[in-house]
Amino acid sequence: RNLVISDSIFSNNSNVLSKATYINSFFVNGSDLWDSGIVQNSIWNGMTFSEGVIRESRWEGGNFLGGTFYNSKSFY
Repeated sequence: RNLVISDSIFSNNSNVLSKATYINSFFVNGSDLWDSGIVQNSIWNGMTFSEGVIRESRWEGGNFLGGTFYNSKSFY
């Protein structure tokens, strides 16, 4: 089983976001750290993405260092 987190805002709370599926969420630059997982139907703005999948989401900024960008849109 995989942890599913839905309808959340991650911004400057020192969270370690790891190995879960994040649906309908918003990721904004701050003190949170990305450590793999799946982002679906969400908005990514400013954080560093280094491993995992961004699927059917919107990329508005940040560093993409690796992983899979699938069926998503970039506005950066």
